[in-house]
Amino acid sequence: MGQYVVSNDVRHVDRELVWRFLHDEAYWSSGVPRDVVERAIDGSICFSAFDGDPDRGAPQVAFARVVTDKATFAWLCDVFVLAEHRGNGVGKQLMDAVMSHPDLQGLRNVLLATRDAHGLYARYGFAPLAEPARWMAIERWFTDGWAERTGYDPRGIGDDGLGVLSGYTFEEVLAIPRLSSSELLQYVDSVVAPLAERLRALPDDESTTKSVRRPNRILQGCFAHIGEIDALLAIRERSAQRASA
Repeated sequence: MGQYVVSNDVRHVDRELVWRFLHDEAYWSSGVPRDVVERAIDGSICFSAFDGDPDRGAPQVAFARVVTDKATFAWLCDVFVLAEHRGNGVGKQLMDAVMSHPDLQGLRNVLLATRDAHGLYARYGFAPLAEPARWMAIERWFTDGWAERTGYDPRGIGDDGLGVLSGYTFEEVLAIPRLSSSELLQYVDSVVAPLAERLRALPDDESTTKSVRRPNRILQGCFAHIGEIDALLAIRERSAQRASA
């Protein structure tokens, strides 16, 4: 590994690598469609870290992007470092570049969300929200357009958002389109195929155990979604049977 170089030139972004990581490995964007990532990159200030000079073909090893109006607000997101480069200071080097960018100075609010990197971000002044009850959000689910194609979000809808049936009215359950076995198989294939490819490429050593945990969670979610869809469709079928009795 050579000296890391950070670039905010969007032309340097390895879009295939960024999409693959966000789609296959990132807990916050599992299944995100490629076209969504493309639009996100084009609409953000992007920071890419390379193991050497990107103009000489050095591989990208880390990424972050910032969505901002360049005056009052910014959202730092999609931050990641490839597993084999973690622990080498590249995350800090990436954050140094983000925080020193001229378009991100003097902003009133800079936000991010993290599950396990609080220590890193605290060094740059980030802290938990002082009044979290004042903040609200709309969250949407990505699995290769599955929600859009079926009209079904496995997290549920409405205020609860706890999974199967949460927030759905009876009429909405009845309106969910019928899903054929081939459509369900296509969904499974869209999840399993990239995971299988990644698992085959893993080394046969102890590090593999940790790397397999994330694919296991994705597969569990995949089959849970199918079970929830089946439950919704079963309700519709029973309703139809009662109506015809």
